[in-house]
Amino acid sequence: MFVTYFDEVKYHPPVQTGYWFGGISVDVANIPILEEQMNELSRDIFGTQEPKTETEFHAKFINSGKGAFKGMEPEERYNLLKRLAHIVDQPELLKRVYFRLLPDNIVANNSPHDELAFMLFLEQVDLLYAQLGTKGLVIGDHDNDQSVSKSVKSMSWYRQHQTDFKMGRKIENILDTVHFAHSHHSRLLQIADCYLWFCQLMVQPMPKSHYKKDLMEYIRTNTNATFPDKCKVWPSTRAWYSSVGVIT
Repeated sequence: MFVTYFDEVKYHPPVQTGYWFGGISVDVANIPILEEQMNELSRDIFGTQEPKTETEFHAKFINSGKGAFKGMEPEERYNLLKRLAHIVDQPELLKRVYFRLLPDNIVANNSPHDELAFMLFLEQVDLLYAQLGTKGLVIGDHDNDQSVSKSVKSMSWYRQHQTDFKMGRKIENILDTVHFAHSHHSRLLQIADCYLWFCQLMVQPMPKSHYKKDLMEYIRTNTNATFPDKCKVWPSTRAWYSSVGVIT
């Protein structure tokens, strides 16, 4: 059985032109291995592996030098991101999956961007599980109760009926419901966070920061950290979307 840990990157033009959901899918036998790798990194950086906000690897904060990484020298922060990229780049231990919605290409849409992107991300996870010949769970970062409630309700509908799309499909390989946890309690959610941050970084215009340029080049030439096992970017051209069902 697999578990998919996922995060999101919100649509925020002109800086962020896509709405992303993505993460890592892990055979349950490999979860302790990845946890120990992250705990070892935590002991090295923070002197403890205790899971708390002060020891959370959040790529956005590492990049900006905020949160637990305030005061850390840029070179040290970007070297840390490189180490995290190598943890993400372990095809023998994890699979990578994402969906990227391009709202600017949608001519008309009667569903919020986050709901549409989440629905189509679940399709990708379900297809990945089918491809692997397995079933599995999905676990996301608990940001707020409202988004959790909405996601749980939507998932129930997709499993009973189909995804809310003209060419929608029934979710058959994801078990139970969508589960959520605070990311500082889960090292695997932190890996998912880093993976998705790397993905969105690599489609950004070339940055002015020397350190960020160096990181992009390092990821591109020394790892396959952003290469997905399953992904979709939609719509690639101008398209129209309309909900066909009623999720109650």
